[in-house]
Amino acid sequence: LEEKLMLVESTGMGIDKVLVETFEESHYAARMDTNVPAGRSGTTCVVTILDTNTATLYTGNVGDSRAIVGVQKLNEDGS
Repeated sequence: LEEKLMLVESTGMGIDKVLVETFEESHYAARMDTNVPAGRSGTTCVVTILDTNTATLYTGNVGDSRAIVGVQKLNEDGS
């Protein structure tokens, strides 16, 4: 995931597409690994990426996990 995110700007691939592609590749790799008992294994994963250039928050999840986003409001003095 990290390597693909480094290529986002140079390839034009969006962060959302990088997340989907990475989840699909991980799923495929697990299905092909004979050491992973597919009938008895479960998977959960939550990934959150903040694009500081656009102030956009991307979240991806697999399984029954979810992300909760909270916002902290600062006082006028910044505390």
